[in-house]
Amino acid sequence: VFDAVNGIQYCYVAQNQDDKAIKLIDEFVSKNPGLSFSDQIFFKKGEIYYSQASYEKAKTSYKEFASGYPKSELIADAYYWIGKSAQNLNQFDEAIFNFNRVFDSYPNSELAAASVIEMGNIYNQQKKYDLALAVYDKGSEKLSNSPQIAEILFMRATTYANSGDIINAYQVFDEIVQYHRETVFADRSKFEIGLIEYSARRYDNAVVYLRSLGDSRTDELGAKAQFYLGMSLFEQGKTGEAISAFVRVRTVYSSYGEWLSRSTLMLGDCYIKLKDFEKARQFYRDVIAKHRGDEIGRSAQKKLREIE
Repeated sequence: VFDAVNGIQYCYVAQNQDDKAIKLIDEFVSKNPGLSFSDQIFFKKGEIYYSQASYEKAKTSYKEFASGYPKSELIADAYYWIGKSAQNLNQFDEAIFNFNRVFDSYPNSELAAASVIEMGNIYNQQKKYDLALAVYDKGSEKLSNSPQIAEILFMRATTYANSGDIINAYQVFDEIVQYHRETVFADRSKFEIGLIEYSARRYDNAVVYLRSLGDSRTDELGAKAQFYLGMSLFEQGKTGEAISAFVRVRTVYSSYGEWLSRSTLMLGDCYIKLKDFEKARQFYRDVIAKHRGDEIGRSAQKKLREIE
């Protein structure tokens, strides 16, 4: 019966007949409140409203679910989605209350870690870094065995960086690299360490982290790392190596427009260093052709005027 009802409501949703799907759910649950899977059917109602971006209705539906099925296996999910709905409505106090309820009352739920991350995101958005750090500290201690522990630690490190505490940020990023190396957050942490080293003008250290990412990743993280590898080499006066790094962005990461254009602009700067002004002009013109009127285009235009 569950598969039949669920299949019918899914067909309604697939045909953009959400009202019929919701009516079906309401009628079925009203007539069969005691069935073992009635909670699963009712839960779909909140999902439909949320997918419509009808967050107030979604929140109301999930609250009705929590009231009607307090012992359901989906109860933690309901409180989480109440929180997400409130968050989308900028009702941040209510969002935090419900995320915290998931974390405190249902620590074994798959959504406990996600709730910690969402609370921290809200506090970061509000620039309440002390509160965000308190949430992440408590979360990393209580959920140390969670599959999402690396993400919690990464957000903790990012919060330190946002607050200006670069020393603690570096330490936590390094912890992720050392102890969670099989996760994407290890590579993201390597990139952040590379940027810290670059900003501190410790270019040799930056090169180590950035080169490893540029060599191993073919996604946007790899593109960013390859660009900043080029910048680190350029700042050291290693113009030939910098050119090779920027050219690699153009050949390996050409689908990432921002990093392609920034690398092309820097190739112009490299050839100015080598006094090959014709090649420099060529790269600046390439940038201008793709970025008329925006910031990088104006920068290329200014550089071009300086050598014409």
